[in-house]
Amino acid sequence: MTTNGSYKIADLCDAAAEGDVGKMRRILHAQPDLVNVHMAESDEHRAIHYAVVNGHADAVRVLMEAGADHTSGIYPHRDATDALTMARERGLDDIVHILQEEDERRKLAACKNIAITRENDALFEAVQEGRDADALAILDRHPDLLDACHRNGGSVIHAAASRGRYQLVQELLKRGADIAHLTPEGQSPLDGAVHNIRGRNRPIDEGCLICAGMLLQAGCGQSLESAIALGDVAFVREYAKQHPHRFQSNDSDRDGLLQIAVQNDNIDMTRLLLDLGLDPDDKYQLHHYESKPYSWGQPLAHAAGHAQYEIAELLLERGADPNASIYASGNPVEAAYNNRDDKMKGLLFRYGGVLTHITAGLEGETSAAAVALHNDPSLAERLLWAAGCGGDPNIVGMCLRQLDWEANDKRWFGLLEQPLRLWRASPHRRFRDFDRAVYPEIFRMILDRGVSPNLVGRFGYRLAHRMAACGVVWGQTIMTEPERIAFATILLDCGADLDVIDDLLLSSPLGWAARWGKYDLARLYLERGANPTLAGAEWATPLAWAKKKGHDDIADLIERYL
Repeated sequence: MTTNGSYKIADLCDAAAEGDVGKMRRILHAQPDLVNVHMAESDEHRAIHYAVVNGHADAVRVLMEAGADHTSGIYPHRDATDALTMARERGLDDIVHILQEEDERRKLAACKNIAITRENDALFEAVQEGRDADALAILDRHPDLLDACHRNGGSVIHAAASRGRYQLVQELLKRGADIAHLTPEGQSPLDGAVHNIRGRNRPIDEGCLICAGMLLQAGCGQSLESAIALGDVAFVREYAKQHPHRFQSNDSDRDGLLQIAVQNDNIDMTRLLLDLGLDPDDKYQLHHYESKPYSWGQPLAHAAGHAQYEIAELLLERGADPNASIYASGNPVEAAYNNRDDKMKGLLFRYGGVLTHITAGLEGETSAAAVALHNDPSLAERLLWAAGCGGDPNIVGMCLRQLDWEANDKRWFGLLEQPLRLWRASPHRRFRDFDRAVYPEIFRMILDRGVSPNLVGRFGYRLAHRMAACGVVWGQTIMTEPERIAFATILLDCGADLDVIDDLLLSSPLGWAARWGKYDLARLYLERGANPTLAGAEWATPLAWAKKKGHDDIADLIERYL
């Protein structure tokens, strides 16, 4: 506790780790907002993670009753570290039951229309998969499900409209589906359709556009967000008269209204919203961190990355910052580089945009990086980080000459991780025509500098662990298995130790390979002497991972070495 008597997130996490339910209740009574706060910006542990890994079922129940989110994992392996997954994989059945029971209670409490039945699940599965005839057949047999909501929220017509199934929406309207019913988040079927008209880096979804028109014609109520997306100026003006507070700049809340107008490429709506008082930078706080750091929204970055010159200039004229840092997502100048748009770069530079040394490293601007490093040699670490991501061996070589750290200096670990990201091949990159072979080369360059291959990263994992779990971004696989083996071979040739255990999954690198289903990597590790039984717990052995995750080929491989 601090001297003024207020609690810190560390207090709640410590109590959860110890199973001290009484102390947890006192903390949550005084500061309920701590229940979903991360330990730190570099550590996404929440209190519920500590309660689960220490097996404290009562503590888990207290946190869930207080509103804990068990679906959030821990970076950089979020898919393996949400509370429910960790409880399942550790065989903590009592905790799994508590989490699932509270899940169901929350769903039923969120909406009176939610129906948790086999028939309802089948109905929504048919809608999601585009099997309209099957969905209607289920409704013929169970007409009472017409206005029932899915266990995850949202009615049948909301689900259909969100996916642009306009023929199904038309039939549901004929049957009298309730278009006034909202999801637990307050979305109408119209909101669902409008929200999905434009997606990330994809063309307009005409099905969703048709659904929006049908629902408007049917009298579905329009929200402010939908009106902005559809360009309904009259609605927005009238709304602003009745709710002026929604348009006043407020650093602590983020509506994202300006972002909607920019995403829909509507300069008139963008101008209107700015005239009504919205902040051109869309600044907001990140409440999941105790320090509540600020980030900026993405109106200008979106415009910069999508060649929206008039909107970008309007935002800049109204005071948008061309160098505004979007949390973990770059800035407008980087967005223009990602779009390979010299015209947009010029516009941003004209309004004070700066080519930072980070952007120079990420984008392979070797000359700019060389000048920056010459003027300030202390930039070497950050510039090396960026060039490792961006894949520029020349910049990497420049920076390595400036660093005289010891082989076991922990700072090397984060730099060695960067080539493994294959950043230029990530789905956020508009152009991916890049020679990926430079990444293993950069990885070797850093290790050849004499860096230890056995450095310990966050939560006790080593690079040999990381090899098994990297290579997927936004659900897309970007690392090929031959590339994974190339990286791993370099690491092993430099002396990486395979008989080590991490703190999060209590597993060896071979255990991680088994968990993530990397057969070729598991075989390489076994061929290079990995202990096939090493683990920090019985549930975490390589064989246990292979069996529980259904990787029979890896299980057979491990059993041959046993």
